[in-house]
Amino acid sequence: MDAGQLVSFHRSHVDSHNSRRRTLPEEAHTVFKAMFGDVRIISRQEADAALTPKLHAFPFCADYRAKHPRALKLFDIPHFAKSSRFLVFDSDLLFFGYPRELLDLARGDADEMWFAEDMQENALLTAAEARAELGIRIMPRVESGLCLLTKSIIDFDLCDQALAQTSILSGDHSRIEQTLLMLCAARHGKGGLLPRTYEVSHDKSAAPDVVARHYIGPVRHQFYTEGLNRLEPVLFPSEETS
Repeated sequence: MDAGQLVSFHRSHVDSHNSRRRTLPEEAHTVFKAMFGDVRIISRQEADAALTPKLHAFPFCADYRAKHPRALKLFDIPHFAKSSRFLVFDSDLLFFGYPRELLDLARGDADEMWFAEDMQENALLTAAEARAELGIRIMPRVESGLCLLTKSIIDFDLCDQALAQTSILSGDHSRIEQTLLMLCAARHGKGGLLPRTYEVSHDKSAAPDVVARHYIGPVRHQFYTEGLNRLEPVLFPSEETS
């Protein structure tokens, strides 16, 4: 597994005048390249050129990708990743300790997918619907803010079928890619959930022993007030501690 490359995507949206705008300004390119020497920044134009023909045979996947930027996580990252297995984590996640369990899984050679554990079941289809429509027993409480993914398990046929036949598209659009990733892992029956020290919660503060925390929705502001303050001695060591 190639753990040395960081890949960043432009996630574009359409404004009120129906024109395409980039969400990553040029100054961010400079900062990223200074911070991460091996970073590869992929524009939406480059990504569209690569993925549009690949998704031609999967019309529901193509339509979902065209309308929802989170779909890039499901389709584009696997396409551009150099290795068959790779780590993905959202930008509102912080690590407070060495992620030993996660890296041990990443260094292995098993074709598995592993996810942070959500606070509750947030899949966009019920267990009964997954069984009836797709013949799948769901993997409960999957949260895709931090995950170890495997290219061979991400099944475009299954994703297209799920988008076409189930109620997924009528639910919260922010959870579509998470639900589709869960279905891919569940169909192949490989992988599972990371320990709860990879925290997803609405608590005011992260637990003392957490390895990482995903600052979701209602607690996203705590990324700064709690998370970065906790990391300040590491990010900006004083002369006494350096």
